Amino acid sequence: RLFPNVNFVVASSDNLPFKSGIFDTITITDVLEHVNSEEGTLEEISRTLRKKGILILSVPYNGLFRFIDAFNMKYYFPRLYRWFKGRNFDSKIYSTDFWHRHYSLNDLEGLFRNRFLIKKYYRGCLALYPLVWIFRDSLMKKVFGDNPPKFLDEFLGILGHADYSVNYGPIGYHIVLE
Repeated sequence: RLFPNVNFVVASSDNLPFKSGIFDTITITDVLEHVNSEEGTLEEISRTLRKKGILILSVPYNGLFRFIDAFNMKYYFPRLYRWFKGRNFDSKIYSTDFWHRHYSLNDLEGLFRNRFLIKKYYRGCLALYPLVWIFRDSLMKKVFGDNPPKFLDEFLGILGHADYSVNYGPIGYHIVLE
């Protein structure tokens, strides 16, 4: 409804309904760590990307701060997670494996094989982005319920994204590749 002139397509990442070589650029941000088939997803991206096309990809980095991943903290710190979530805690979350996979540069190079060449990368975000996420997802809900003050929510979003855009090198929390 917000974008009536945009054609949205819902599809499985390892079976895209597009012709081969149709895209000049594909951006896949914070998706690969969630898919069932990394190989299938990357194969489909490779198939639909034009020769010499550009892939821009970001994923959580397997670095120093991976333990504060808001989506995986339930495994690292179960009691703390239960407290953070409060009445929104659902014990069924433990029936799945880690939700967020984290990748090193070597992991990504191995997945890319001969499909993609990494031209440049940076590892952004230190600890602020995941801590802001935890605060927004859990503590603000404890204090404000489902209606946090808009200015506070927006400020925290800006703060978290500002940290995301800084290149912290090997201690970063996220890795972005082109």
